Amino acid sequence: MVSRFPGALRPVRAGIAVVTNARAAGQRSMMGYGKLLLEAARSVDSSAVELCPTSALTDRMPAWVAHSRVGRRVRDIERLVLTPAALVGTRAGVCHVADPGNADYLAVIRHRISVITVHDLIPYLCLAGHLAGFRPSHAGRWLMRRILARLGKADRIVCVSERTRRDLLDLTGLDARRILTIPNTVFQPMAPAAPEDCAALRAGLGLPAGAAVVLHVGQAFYKNRKAVLEVFARIRAARRDARLVLVGGLDAHHAGLAARLGLLPH
Repeated sequence: MVSRFPGALRPVRAGIAVVTNARAAGQRSMMGYGKLLLEAARSVDSSAVELCPTSALTDRMPAWVAHSRVGRRVRDIERLVLTPAALVGTRAGVCHVADPGNADYLAVIRHRISVITVHDLIPYLCLAGHLAGFRPSHAGRWLMRRILARLGKADRIVCVSERTRRDLLDLTGLDARRILTIPNTVFQPMAPAAPEDCAALRAGLGLPAGAAVVLHVGQAFYKNRKAVLEVFARIRAARRDARLVLVGGLDAHHAGLAARLGLLPH
């Protein structure tokens, strides 16, 4: 596992290597996916190894520095310089990259078969002008083009949804036979909520006991809150007791739309 300063590492030889995400990035969902992927690899090959990008410098920083602009630049150095240096000499029969943002490491890992998981293509859709709301920087555009080029060289690509697979085919024109759809699984420990807990939550939110509830999470532009409001207005027209719960609330623009659609409480 790559977790220390690169100079202290020895090259790794493995049947299966899984490239996960740096701990310092704080991407809990990607880290959870990488953990599941590693567990699956070890069920096939008990000697499978994790190659985790180094966060040796970030780990030594106070939290406020790590989350500052300086911290972001340090993470770039760890990601683009220190980790590739640490991986030189690493060999694997199969190398599976859990996040396409790390696909460039395949250039320094000697492998026979490469696999990359693609979770979504939102930044790339913005880059191609198919989606508004985000403008990549010059450095971001350079990096995304490198990642797309690396995807073109992968032996297999796993997409977590059919929508992502179609987006990838539209953007790249890759051979569809190389791209598989394997839906994500849930890595968090989950269990059905007790009826009394559900009742308490409904009461706390002011939701009638028998009302149908639509839950929407997230305010980012690609969460398409406008469409959520418009679709729910149609649901509400057919079922007046339905309720919409938004995690993250409404900004002024969407609040105005909700008012015009008659969705705000009186």
